Amino acid sequence: MRKTKIVFSLLILISSLHTILAQSEYANILDRTYLEYVDRLPTNLTSEKSIGVLIADTRDQAEQLAITAHPTFAKAGVDVVSYYHVDDLFAGKILSKPLADEFMKREIIQLIFLIKKSTGYRVVITPFAKNGDFVKHGKKAWQMESNQLSDIVDQLYRMSVSLERRNFLVSDAPEFGRFGHKVAGRRYEAYKPDLKTEKLAIPLELAITLPEEFQSKPGYEVVQNAIAEHNQQLAERNQQIKNAFVNYPYPHVFIEEVLTEKQLRDKGYYYVLDNVHITSNVIRNVLKYEKKQGVTDYIVVRMNEGKGEVVRINGDAPVYKFYVRNIPSDTYYLGAKWDADLTLLSSLNNHVQLLISEIR
Repeated sequence: MRKTKIVFSLLILISSLHTILAQSEYANILDRTYLEYVDRLPTNLTSEKSIGVLIADTRDQAEQLAITAHPTFAKAGVDVVSYYHVDDLFAGKILSKPLADEFMKREIIQLIFLIKKSTGYRVVITPFAKNGDFVKHGKKAWQMESNQLSDIVDQLYRMSVSLERRNFLVSDAPEFGRFGHKVAGRRYEAYKPDLKTEKLAIPLELAITLPEEFQSKPGYEVVQNAIAEHNQQLAERNQQIKNAFVNYPYPHVFIEEVLTEKQLRDKGYYYVLDNVHITSNVIRNVLKYEKKQGVTDYIVVRMNEGKGEVVRINGDAPVYKFYVRNIPSDTYYLGAKWDADLTLLSSLNNHVQLLISEIR
């Protein structure tokens, strides 16, 4: 009876959130970030390195943005060393921090957002924030919108003529970011029986706050409204995730504040639930799964009413993968069966049911 209740609550959760999770959570990240827009390009745009951030409905459309814009960037001396889909920047702790560290090591100064909208295109240039968030409230930014992306980059080229140019060895073709990082800690494809007695910490997403110092700035209300809408979605999702664990039979606690790993340990929380969201191929490489030559699809055990349905998902499709990490030993527990799925809640459903069955 207990298992049935868990399955039922998770299925409701998945159904109700499917439409929300179908779109990129970060497609409107600039709308909920207060930036001070100016008319002039950054003076160091053609003398320092940049990263391209792509926002579009599909990854194919996103790559096309780079293919269209990069030749003109190269002609102008704008050194975009690589392009990433916006979701890649926030794929999860095991990828976001190494990626930010890599940007700092490569001395990245600017982020250039290329955005495909239903009404046209938008380009935004703003400094790379070295705080783990990639973009930061209050930074200056340049932007332009048009029905054609080529019109924007052509205008950028004409404006760049007045800038000092030190970038002369810019690649003619766009380079798309690749994740070669692997977790440093040990990993096991099984859950540890300790989870029967040790509390599992489940961090929830925290609401965004816009500092009061921006309240008197132009455009404050527009950004604040976008933040409020985003926070409402977070609150609903967090509550539904809580509901999904109502009948979880083992100790667990929801973390609703910013806590360092030391603070988690001090509170007695040694196991933490986390997830990563990117393609299966990248996830399996980062989490050090055995590489299988010639494999294009991965078999997922999709749990439904206590039974596992075998589903094939292409390795290049973005999925969510949950795992449990032991903080003191930096050990990753991944599960005996591959449970990564297309939506966060479907993946959570797989994870919870398989976790219960493994450590029972």
